Amino acid sequence: MGTRMPTWEMLSDSTTGSCHDLPANRGTPLRPGYIEVYLFGLLDEDAKSIAPGNFERHWGIFRYDGQPKFPMDLSGQVANKLLVGAQNVQYLPTKWCMFNPNAKDLSKLADNVNYACSRSDCTALGYGSSCNGLDTNGNVSYAFNMYYQVQNQDEFRL
Repeated sequence: MGTRMPTWEMLSDSTTGSCHDLPANRGTPLRPGYIEVYLFGLLDEDAKSIAPGNFERHWGIFRYDGQPKFPMDLSGQVANKLLVGAQNVQYLPTKWCMFNPNAKDLSKLADNVNYACSRSDCTALGYGSSCNGLDTNGNVSYAFNMYYQVQNQDEFRL
């Protein structure tokens, strides 16, 4: 059973509960006893196909930069310890690529947005997602900026 709009708290509660119950070999009400569990993904994968759904890129317990998403205790002791994140991560400067609302030739705008989104992660623009309410300029800027960031802010690739 799932939910259309899960929250970090729901995910944390579910994961923490599972990690607590596994060492005790309690299982579930429908399947008591020992259960083998596999961790599907440690890191979010921003280049993974979204053909099965927008969620595919966001299965990891760590963000793209190696930082934990929520407190999680893998020991099963319910200590609510935060996982140790990657150290000394080098971040790019805070720079953005924005759509120029005064642009004159918009004949290829849709093609350019499709190109940018096919090579970056525009899942936040989807229906019911966090950036779903942006106007056209916001959608285009988001798409262009995501592509710009994936290209390591290389202005010659724009």
